[in-house]
Order: sequence, then structure tokens, then C-alpha cells
Amino acid sequence: MFNIRLLEVTISRFFDGIYYSFAVFATEAGEIKTQEMRTSDAINLALKAQVPIYASLSVLNDVGFSYDTYRDIVTQEFSFDEEILDIENMAIESFGVNMLTDLLKDAIAKEDYITASKLRDRIKEISSSQDFDC
Repeated sequence: MFNIRLLEVTISRFFDGIYYSFAVFATEAGEIKTQEMRTSDAINLALKAQVPIYASLSVLNDVGFSYDTYRDIVTQEFSFDEEILDIENMAIESFGVNMLTDLLKDAIAKEDYITASKLRDRIKEISSSQDFDC
């Protein structure tokens, strides 16, 4: 009927807890069209059409993580010294903002303010380096 085909989906940004996405379509005439859409709808279409789903660098910096690093951290027991979180031995540079925020809350709850300040600084560093323009 419309003779268009889905080429790919891109999750373009993450802001204030919301993911923003767009889909790339090709018309029968070869024109490329993009359409912003809800991320859940875009992913659903991409899965049904079996096309790639991409994420922008800003999304990966904010919520992405290294699976290997995450697996190592989850499977090992955290090092605590008098119930103080030991981030010195963790590769926090590979953590996303959400994970760092959770660690920050834990550090504050344990009154480990040195660790909390390091985590806060890393969160600010990541947040200031993000470009939300797409």
C-alpha cells in the first residue's frame, strides 16, 4: 500500500528519564525519510522487521556499561572496609550515570563522603560532556 520499508532505528538521546528515538524509512522511489517515535514502538518495529537498532554515543555514555566490567563487579563481592564502599578498585569510568547514581546513594547512606565526592565528580563529568542535540 505505502511501499516503504524500515531500514533502522536509532535511540538518539536519554533525557530526564525518557529515551527518544527515530526510525529511518526508505520509499519505493529511494527517498530516505526519518520519523520520531516512541522508543517502545520503534524497537517493536525494528524487531518485527529484523533491522538494526542503534544507540547514539550520548545514550551509551549515560546509560551504557561494559558487560564484562558489570559482570565482574556483580559476580565478585564488593570490598568493604568498615562498611565503606571501595571504588578505588572499580573501573567507574565505564559506568553509566544511573549506576553511578545508585553507588552514590549507597555511599551517602554509609556516610562515606570521600567515595561520594568521587562518584559525584564522575557523574558531573559525564553529564557535562553529553550533547543532547541530535
